[in-house]
Amino acid sequence: MSQTTPAGIAAAITAARTSPSLQIALIEPSANIGGMSAAGGIGLRDLGLEETIIGTVAFDWVQNNAKYYNGTKTKVYQPDMNISQQSFLDLLTQYKNIELVTSIGPILRPSLVMNGSRIISLGTWTASVWIDASYDGDLTRFTGATYTYGRESVSQYNESYAGVRPYTSFGNFLPNYPVNATLENGTLAPYISPDQLLPVGNADDNMMGYSYRLCLTPTQSKQAPFPKPSNYNETNFVILQRYIDSLIATGKYPNGPPFETLVDVFSYRNYPNGDKFDMCDSATSGFTSDAINLNKGYVMKTAEERKEIEQITYDYVMGLIWYILTSSLVPEHTRTTLQRYGLCNDQWNDNNHIPPQMYVREGLRLVNDHVFTQNHIVSGQCYEDSVALGSWGYDIHVVTRTANLSHVNNEGQLVAKIAKLPNSKSGPVFEIPYTIMVPSHNQVTNLLVPVCHAATHVAYSATRVEPHFMQLGGAAGYAAAWSVLTGNVDVQKVDQEIVPSKPCLTVNHTIPKFTSVDAFCIISGISFLPGCHFQKQLQKNVVNELKRIFKAYNESKLSIQEFIKNEMKNNQVKCTLIQTFGPKAADVVFDLVNKAKSVQLQRMISMSNNNNKSIQHMPGKKQLKMASIVRKVINMSSSAG
Repeated sequence: MSQTTPAGIAAAITAARTSPSLQIALIEPSANIGGMSAAGGIGLRDLGLEETIIGTVAFDWVQNNAKYYNGTKTKVYQPDMNISQQSFLDLLTQYKNIELVTSIGPILRPSLVMNGSRIISLGTWTASVWIDASYDGDLTRFTGATYTYGRESVSQYNESYAGVRPYTSFGNFLPNYPVNATLENGTLAPYISPDQLLPVGNADDNMMGYSYRLCLTPTQSKQAPFPKPSNYNETNFVILQRYIDSLIATGKYPNGPPFETLVDVFSYRNYPNGDKFDMCDSATSGFTSDAINLNKGYVMKTAEERKEIEQITYDYVMGLIWYILTSSLVPEHTRTTLQRYGLCNDQWNDNNHIPPQMYVREGLRLVNDHVFTQNHIVSGQCYEDSVALGSWGYDIHVVTRTANLSHVNNEGQLVAKIAKLPNSKSGPVFEIPYTIMVPSHNQVTNLLVPVCHAATHVAYSATRVEPHFMQLGGAAGYAAAWSVLTGNVDVQKVDQEIVPSKPCLTVNHTIPKFTSVDAFCIISGISFLPGCHFQKQLQKNVVNELKRIFKAYNESKLSIQEFIKNEMKNNQVKCTLIQTFGPKAADVVFDLVNKAKSVQLQRMISMSNNNNKSIQHMPGKKQLKMASIVRKVINMSSSAG
């Protein structure tokens, strides 16, 4: 049982693929499915490397989006939001053993029934394994699993980026043109916290600002007007006006800063029509679309109290827009650069074209014996239980806005890339282990948490994007399925229980993109990722067999066609594959070998000749095509008898 965020959808689909005999319930408190990727407006735009999602439900989704745009071959990462939701539905309805139920209302503590360390039921729902794929983590909190929120201190996990951050000019008000924090009566201006910041490096309970990611368009025929928020008060935006004045004072914007200086306006990622834009806070602006200080205590609030936070966040985001549009104090140039946009009139028609999902960048986080930290990310460490590949950097938005010596100061922001490791031929990546999704064993034994997983504030800033959530969701779905299929084994023991008899957890469904690309690295002689991780016997068997085939071709003087014919007659090879995969899988593997006349596999075999060096200079897309062939072979474990 799971929720309909992208992680929850990936979990349900992966569990359904694992066993048609399983009955899977996908339940959603709201009327919308798809979480931030549909109701929130961001799709899967926050993807560092495409390689990391190949073979996952996330990749199926971006490919499925394309069919709605005149059959474009472009993978659409940020489609129209009705298409985003429909693509998720297309994937879900392929499986008769998934039951989708929406609009169930908020999860409430009194409706939860537990027996010792196991969840029995939630309201009228019962399940053997539960997946909390929500952004709020309420189910996790109500079970009694240990959790946290806010920021850890530097000393707790020895993280250099942890805790209260030192002052930085990045994403802040201008140091040479300070903005006064007080009104004429001496009180603090709105949207400034009265709390005193703790010393640098200390822990606190503050979180990144929440927001709404508006969909904007410059195409007039597709525009809807910006609404005036019902609680609008122009005086709430005095700090915004002072910030605009400070930008003018620098001399860089004598006629007023353009709207795009105050917020980021991103083109929808790989959007074929090209006229939709995603309004996000600007990492370089002192006053932008993130509602700083307004989410205090969100994790512990009731559903009704959270609605109040949603409302004041909406009032802030739309008030910022309305202020720029209507205040006589705003320079004409600044207003004009906003007036070219409108809300997209074909998005969220039942919610006045505003995303119904508030962007909860971070909330509750699980705490267990395997908390993921900044140091795990930078170490390039390989894990026995890796289930996902991360490719996003540290991305901490402003956490607090306070008065510092009567001047406004933003605090907490950090944007830093993950260092590319020495042996990597691709971009920076890091492995994410299965253990971050499971509560401590003595607490809850049938719960998996792919979204509010066990990570520090710093590490979570790199793992908190939807492509990572979907990978973890797929892993959670696969583990949940195997827990049920092996007699409701505790989720903490799933890996140990199933690997000896059917070593698939770290091969099939959960990280096919990792094993396939690494297999490709071993075969071709290149280092594509931080390290190669073949601890399971099945992986070793597959790679050894593929290496043997390619080595045999390199040593032969046969054409590819002749070599394939000889291989097809080689019973020894087939027997080895049968032992590894079972009869059905062996047939499929040999079908792939027989299709080696395809351009991709021919090039793979050919280029593994010449001391394996020429392949290193291939374009990334060619590498991906080759890796996809190997992935098909490795994923045959799911077809084993």
